[in-house]
Amino acid sequence: MVEQVLFRQEAEGGYRFDRETGKVFFFETEQFADEVMAARQKKENFDFVPLPSNASRIALSAPLAIWHETTHSCNLNCKNCGRARTEESEMNLEEIEGIYKEIASNGVFEVRVTGGEACVRHDIEHIVNSAKIQGLYVSLTSNGVYSDELRERIVALPVGLFIISLDGTQEINDSIRGQGTYESTMKTIKSLTQRRRNVRVNAILMKKNKDCIEELVETLEKAGVSALTLTPLRPAGEAVKEFYESKLTPEQYKAVVMKVNELREKHKGFSLATNYDILSETTHASNVPSHWSKMCIAGIEAACISPSGNLRACILYAGEGTTVGNLKHQRFKELWHNDDIWGIFRDPDRRVLQQCRECPNYTVKCPGSCLAMTEFSKSPEEIYCFKDIN
Repeated sequence: MVEQVLFRQEAEGGYRFDRETGKVFFFETEQFADEVMAARQKKENFDFVPLPSNASRIALSAPLAIWHETTHSCNLNCKNCGRARTEESEMNLEEIEGIYKEIASNGVFEVRVTGGEACVRHDIEHIVNSAKIQGLYVSLTSNGVYSDELRERIVALPVGLFIISLDGTQEINDSIRGQGTYESTMKTIKSLTQRRRNVRVNAILMKKNKDCIEELVETLEKAGVSALTLTPLRPAGEAVKEFYESKLTPEQYKAVVMKVNELREKHKGFSLATNYDILSETTHASNVPSHWSKMCIAGIEAACISPSGNLRACILYAGEGTTVGNLKHQRFKELWHNDDIWGIFRDPDRRVLQQCRECPNYTVKCPGSCLAMTEFSKSPEEIYCFKDIN
């Protein structure tokens, strides 16, 4: 049996994690020791994960979150999908349960169940429940295109955060994701909000949908959604094919961020987040957990597990040489703390572009360069950055 509260020690300080609510608090070294001592004196029940003796010199003692690609299968064929379709074999439930047990015992807070489309798996309920049993906070990324029967099953799952993909208003979304997808996804969103489930919408930001953001915000707000994340198109998966034709120019991205700031003033109770948000007065959108750093967290604070159990740093960047091991055959703890096998993701001189490291907005308002993009473009410039555009 796992306790609701977990304390996890870091090289400097540590975390208190509430497994039920997903709330995380970080304390500096002395205060962390005081928090643990106070919990003991109050005779609170909690789990404690100490800093491993072989701890990484660069990464946290365990990921804050792990993206689990349960499958590469999907019920859609989106033109700008960031996932590659592969024939990679899928782990069975027993193998998944074993991995969830191991990562939870090492102090991982959250598993983000994703795909492909995770909900095409017949055992999706068992996958989510097995994560909950191990004390992992569960978030689910999905396109929300379901039959009525599947929708009822998914809405009832013990998921802490539903992240539903929608790429614009009906005409725009359906031109990207397929005819009828908007209607089905909106039906799922409304089913979730009517049951007061925690739901956020994600949209891939590109030329095709850059001008419908305001209408989308108004539609989502009426449907009971309070958060939208605009994620820039990345050159991964199917999106590679027409990346340069579909992506925003820096000038267009700046215009989007200006519009985002206008909408924040107009829709005070709605959280609207995007990258390269250097025009905003705020430094951290509420869409992103406050305990996540304002930078690329892949391989440092987060990781990804593929359908067959391969461990790598990034959910998008899955090229040759990115897999560090397989969790069906190797211990997570040994892989996570071996800095030498993570390559560019743990090389401070290579994982972030020089222009970003020198920018005052980096880690404050902007997460900086994305390895999936810079490794694709082979450019020394961040191709979305607009800080020098008047």
